[in-house]
Amino acid sequence: MRMRTSPTGDAGGAAGFTLMELLVSLAVLGLVLALVPGLLPDSRSSANVETVARGIEAGLRLARSEAMSDNRPVGFVLDMVARSYGIEGGPWRPVPDGIVVETVTAQAETLGKGAIGIRFNPNGSSTGGRITVTDGVRHHRVSVDWLTGRISAVP
Repeated sequence: MRMRTSPTGDAGGAAGFTLMELLVSLAVLGLVLALVPGLLPDSRSSANVETVARGIEAGLRLARSEAMSDNRPVGFVLDMVARSYGIEGGPWRPVPDGIVVETVTAQAETLGKGAIGIRFNPNGSSTGGRITVTDGVRHHRVSVDWLTGRISAVP
């Protein structure tokens, strides 16, 4: 009795996968893809913390720059009630939900209901302060030196 062989030397049947094997493989892959995001840390929250911290840092630098170039005091304000921040008289940026902004500033820069400020003088100095942006896990700190007005950020 003789068996037929394919050109590759296999005995019988065509090479490949059955439809059932493909469907089972796709189902398992779909299940794995559905479960994996729940196991990973939330990178959006981390991105939000960094985005807000960088936005605050940029706003502080802009306020200092405007104070020095326009030869007038310029304030940077954090409004904790409205959950936003920006330069006095300028555009305001929102703080996303889940992000907490904590501040330490001069008592004189408490501007009323939940608003605080850091004021920059024409010579570059400021009232100083420290702003911490957190989501409970990740922290970014932006500090303003009162004497020099130097702005530094630490993740």
